[in-house]
Amino acid sequence: MTCQKCKRREATRHESVRQEDGSWAEAHLCDRCAEKSEVTLLSPASMIQAFIEGATAEARRASGGAAACPSCGITYAEFRSRGRLGCPADYEVFLPDLLPLIERIHHGGTQHVGKSPASTDGRTEFERELIELRRSLAEAVQREQYEEAARLRDRIRILEEGPAGGRGRGGVEP
Repeated sequence: MTCQKCKRREATRHESVRQEDGSWAEAHLCDRCAEKSEVTLLSPASMIQAFIEGATAEARRASGGAAACPSCGITYAEFRSRGRLGCPADYEVFLPDLLPLIERIHHGGTQHVGKSPASTDGRTEFERELIELRRSLAEAVQREQYEEAARLRDRIRILEEGPAGGRGRGGVEP
């Protein structure tokens, strides 16, 4: 078989390509045209995911349309048009449809890993608490409130040692 693009060299790459309208087409390209091509050739994992998405959509069409959430009554089509789910139960009801969306938004991830605000300078909650305790300790000593200072000092020591008895300072400067 010859390359579909240059029509000169032998086609060595045979891939299923998703078209802009969502349909699938076969692409038979030589190595050179495949590398220069604007067509994105899907990996086997992407093809499997697309197949699952298509099968889910086809099953829904065959069953007479999208299911509605038993709690709030929203359908998947309503979610797509509004851009918001109706209640927490929708995450489970529409899970097969939501996972591909979440993966696309988060570049393949489906687990929330958290994010710290820019104002934290990348510090963890543990580090922020230690910094605040040390500031309070310095203020208590300056005001000559030694009982409060001793309590703060003990709290800092407990945090630094941690529950395992050797957590260390966590890289925090005093």
